[in-house]
Amino acid sequence: MIKITIFVTAFLLTGTLLYGQFNCGDVLVDPRDSKQYNTVLIGNQCWMAENLNYGTKITPPADMSDDGIVHKYCYNDNSSNCDEYGGLYKWSEMMDYSPSDNGLAGTTQGICPEGWHIPTDEEWKTLEMTLGMTQAQADASEWRGTDQGTRLKVGGSSGFNALLAGAYSNNHFSSMGTLGTIWTATETYNAWYRGVSESSAKVHRHAYSGSTYGYSVRCACDDYGSIDSHILPELKISDPYPNPANNYVTFKYYLPVNNNGSIVFYDIFGKEILCQEIIGSDNSIKIPLENIHSGTYYYYLMTQNGISIGKKLVIIR
Repeated sequence: MIKITIFVTAFLLTGTLLYGQFNCGDVLVDPRDSKQYNTVLIGNQCWMAENLNYGTKITPPADMSDDGIVHKYCYNDNSSNCDEYGGLYKWSEMMDYSPSDNGLAGTTQGICPEGWHIPTDEEWKTLEMTLGMTQAQADASEWRGTDQGTRLKVGGSSGFNALLAGAYSNNHFSSMGTLGTIWTATETYNAWYRGVSESSAKVHRHAYSGSTYGYSVRCACDDYGSIDSHILPELKISDPYPNPANNYVTFKYYLPVNNNGSIVFYDIFGKEILCQEIIGSDNSIKIPLENIHSGTYYYYLMTQNGISIGKKLVIIR
């Protein structure tokens, strides 16, 4: 007889990647402040499809510093602009005062949610070449490529939705509606960034002083290309019955012979809700829900070798 442990957990849209539960294109919920971000898969890279809006707003001429608090500027010192266009950050603040990251795959979380990172200059080149730039064009500076800027901007075919969010410099805001600038994690003599313009179909690559300018931030998902490899088709868990549920829910499940496993539910902030033990490799279980609040939850059948595709349960009181 096989002993199987079931954990009941809720919807992990927190950016903390547990095996394979996050599918790029899902809405990402930042557990730090519950803000939501659309995401998009371009090639093998998973990107936020919105500018990051995290931190406490400060008013120029107040400056950003390594004080343990993430600060942001809002264009024209208007909080509604942060809500629509994201915050504007100096480079070191965005990096959370970590050193330059020059890798082919970024490892610097910076001010991104857990499980996400500040993309490097090389990761941006990969994105641009996925959209049709040559290596020589990607390696060049200034305005490069052909139509990649158009494809990256709002309404473009990539789904990246780069915003013309403007910039901050020397206590002044400028260029909203005409220019969008996004930092990379890479600094050589200055910090590299990407720009898109209302008047150009190309993408701008240049390096400016990270201590002077405030630009937008996009985050990329850590190791997204390897996530799907954890999903095991042989792990099966049924839709819940009933759904919506009230005081109980019933699942049917299947595990391969001689496999121990678990089912895990988290709330929207990634908090584990309930642990339930079951016996058998091909069976069903009725789980009481009296102590779980109303809400949306996702559950996964897991073993030490992988995870099933997540499914949704709604509880209504």
